[in-house]
Amino acid sequence: MRLLSIIFLLNVIHGIFLGLILFFNSSRKINANYFLIPLLLIITGYQMKAVIVLEGYYTSFPHSIKLFLPLHFLLGPLFYYYVKFTLGTRKKLQIRDTKHLIPFIICLLSLLPFYIKSGAEKLTLHSAPAPSNFNISGEMLLYYIPILLLAIFYYWRSLQLIKESAKFLDKRSSKQEQTKSLWLEKYTRVFLFFLVCFAIAQLIFIFTDFYQFYVMLFTVFMSSILIHFIAYWAIKQSRITNTIRVEGKALTFQSKDDALDIKIKIVELLKDEQCYLNNDLSSKYFCERLEINSLYLSQIVNKEFNCNISHLINSYRVDHAKKILKSGELNHLNFSGIAEYTGFNSANAFTRVFKQHTGQTPSQYKKALEKN
Repeated sequence: MRLLSIIFLLNVIHGIFLGLILFFNSSRKINANYFLIPLLLIITGYQMKAVIVLEGYYTSFPHSIKLFLPLHFLLGPLFYYYVKFTLGTRKKLQIRDTKHLIPFIICLLSLLPFYIKSGAEKLTLHSAPAPSNFNISGEMLLYYIPILLLAIFYYWRSLQLIKESAKFLDKRSSKQEQTKSLWLEKYTRVFLFFLVCFAIAQLIFIFTDFYQFYVMLFTVFMSSILIHFIAYWAIKQSRITNTIRVEGKALTFQSKDDALDIKIKIVELLKDEQCYLNNDLSSKYFCERLEINSLYLSQIVNKEFNCNISHLINSYRVDHAKKILKSGELNHLNFSGIAEYTGFNSANAFTRVFKQHTGQTPSQYKKALEKN
């Protein structure tokens, strides 16, 4: 017992130490690590509980009974918001996000009468688990079942969010972002695997006496692995999650001034350099010229121009084509020639895009000009 307790206690110290590393390595602004840190500490608390059980400290420290229970309701929401902030779908918290705290608050309020009791009363009401007996009472089932179901729901929702993001990233993102998405998916599956193992252990504790001590050890060792996996992911992959590296240059964007500066440069490339006349133009060109990643480029264009990058490029091509048709300076060119001249790959693409932007085909637009 003593050796196991020392091992688990070292894991507790290690978990707290890793949490501090993540905290001091995080920026002042709210980022994904601020959700990962409490998640790490909650799992570390499970290790501390194992030490208390193995050493029989519940009788010496009765106020530790059910102490960590409400925090387990935060496992799912914390991981969900970690994924959202890592993917960049959220940049800051809002008041409506407090709804995810409701299960935690309900649990806390339901346990409040128990928390304010004396140590002796707590020991009378709740028998401390022994190393050889981990049977779960019916009262605790009312907490454990919602905890597991809620956590599984949030992790499943996180997987859906990652897959939705991956569909977008496959088309227009850098290799680093695809790596980040792939890692996040693996990361979520590891958490789901841990939850399934934990759920099976709880079922054993409820319905059978099947090697309960070894089952408990298995779940604690699983949480130990999870602690170190969290640390590995957060520290090893920090350059992917927090900083996008483009051609060896690390760039971060943290203010509206950055976005405005990027917008001005995009307009300069389109208006002054007329890069849209290149029929091979893509988001990659802007990323290389502006030294930003494609996801950030997409976010800037969506926010500042209220469209995607393809629509923005085509709007300049259509405007150029309209000027040509109005001026008559290239009357020797047919519509296929104008399409090629303004950066379109084909006459069909030119006609389709032109109509999307003007409501008329190029020929209809030209006829309307001639009538006027």
